[in-house]
Amino acid sequence: MATRESVKHMLYHIVDYYAPELVTIGTVLFSKPEYGFFEFATQRYMMRFLRELGVAPTTVARTGFVADIGDKKSTSVIALVADMDAVCCPDHPRSDAQTGAAHACGHHAQLVHLLGVCWALKVSGLLESLHGRVRLIGAPAEEFIQLDERLALRESGAIHFLSGKQELIHLGIFDEVQAVLSVHVAHQSPEPQLFLSDGAAGFELLRIRFPESRDPRTPSSLYRLNLLIRMLQLADPQGQRLRWHVLDREEDDTEGVLTLDIYFVEESRQAIQASIDQIEALVAQLEGLVHYRCIVERYPGYWPLRQSKDLHYLFAHNAVPFIGKAQVQSPPLLEGSTDLGDLSQWLPVAQPFWGGVSGHAHQADFDVVDKEAVYLWPIKTLLGTIVDLLWDNAAILHQVVARFQPTITKQGYLQEMERQYEGISRRLPGESGT
Repeated sequence: MATRESVKHMLYHIVDYYAPELVTIGTVLFSKPEYGFFEFATQRYMMRFLRELGVAPTTVARTGFVADIGDKKSTSVIALVADMDAVCCPDHPRSDAQTGAAHACGHHAQLVHLLGVCWALKVSGLLESLHGRVRLIGAPAEEFIQLDERLALRESGAIHFLSGKQELIHLGIFDEVQAVLSVHVAHQSPEPQLFLSDGAAGFELLRIRFPESRDPRTPSSLYRLNLLIRMLQLADPQGQRLRWHVLDREEDDTEGVLTLDIYFVEESRQAIQASIDQIEALVAQLEGLVHYRCIVERYPGYWPLRQSKDLHYLFAHNAVPFIGKAQVQSPPLLEGSTDLGDLSQWLPVAQPFWGGVSGHAHQADFDVVDKEAVYLWPIKTLLGTIVDLLWDNAAILHQVVARFQPTITKQGYLQEMERQYEGISRRLPGESGT
């Protein structure tokens, strides 16, 4: 009779056997970046491969996909999530020459992880030893970019929410899921290390437009924008809570209007609201000084990520045989934000970060330097964690779920998101802005 550890080692041997093919897939996907909700070629590539493995994926969330493997009747369901989209980095050596998209965040590696886990479980025939299901999810649009394009998709009815996992939540893809697993790469970490952080900050976005006035006594839009930026610098001199980006006139969808995007990055939603209140007060102060109104639009971003310590313990336990205990690190918070944070409010979630990458995230020097650490060890660690969770009638999974403390229900989350989306004010052509 097979033991839990013997099942793990059989799966690891399969990953080793198919390692050259998996690395090749990673190289191919690295060179085929696409923007969020436009990952059509990536979707076709992944779904074709899954069908060749005997899996029946379905299209979801425009360019995503979902497929279940394992006991179809089981209520013990683990989601394995792979982000699909790229960032805008035209200077990256593997960027798309036409769009400027580049996998300079490493989402292509997550797709390899998903295929590798599926491949090992299907080829081994060991799914019968596991009492549960694994839901394979290709999630589009994790990067919060190209806002106007996504708003156009929303207005056309192609999507409901502006990010991939938010859209998947809206569609009910996580309704049966009891825990969520994913693995990311860690930038500026060429050594094979595993980073298990407590979580990541959330964010929201204010878009502030500065229309020109016909009154010659009113300061120009450029003067008003620069004055607000100076106010922001005084409000956050270290640049830790606020990040802003001035859109070019041709980049904005409203001709002749300068636009400032301000991202509010905080560890809690209460802190995000407090920061927004502060900046809205500054905007009101600016309007009082120049006697001319700005156009302010508020967009829901991502909720703070809450990592499951129970799931992290399993990841660490299964990673140590490959990298050693000394290479497992526990930083307090991740840089940046992720829409995985939305799910973590009512589901146990874990997204450890693996080293093996040089350079900076979202920049031209980002590169895979240790293919085993980036592509193969995460697959093995995921497989070991899945076996642990589903072994013995999914006893450990049930323990993880029982100990988890949600902050909100899925229904409460959707109600809050709908409320925020209803509050978005879009500037229509012909409005004066006064």
